[in-house]
Amino acid sequence: MTDKEKQELEARRKKATLKNMRFNRYLLFRYSLSLLFFANLYWFLIQFINLSIYILVPVLLIAFVIMALAEQFKLYSSKEIRLNKTQFFFRIQMCVQFILLLIILFTNQYTTIFPIFANTALSRYFMAVILACGILLNLGNLYRIKQIYGNCDRAFIRYKQLENTI
Repeated sequence: MTDKEKQELEARRKKATLKNMRFNRYLLFRYSLSLLFFANLYWFLIQFINLSIYILVPVLLIAFVIMALAEQFKLYSSKEIRLNKTQFFFRIQMCVQFILLLIILFTNQYTTIFPIFANTALSRYFMAVILACGILLNLGNLYRIKQIYGNCDRAFIRYKQLENTI
């Protein structure tokens, strides 16, 4: 290998390293979106036990999460920060989870929404805890989006440090 080829290889390696570091800023979103995709898919599947109008909610959430995941894949080839669909999905998911929390705690629709759970206080509280954890997850992701838009997240600071040293 000649010196010129070594320099070209090193330049490509540095460029790929920076690109991967820039994309790693969105790692939390990819994991969260995957988790919420499968949670909504599972909720959609259990709706077939007792068909109701509530089946539309997970269908819409799955459609929104797919759009957000597609946005995440586009970020790999772009330097521009565009998290509009991701932010929209986390807001919608959080609102739905909050409404579900209110419904299961204060109405008799619990077994219609979640037909695999018994209508007991323990199962209602269990689902309330799950929904509260989901709300916290969404809040954390929305906070992270705010940090990324402001370029004050730790991943961006490390990226800039690496970019300056290379």
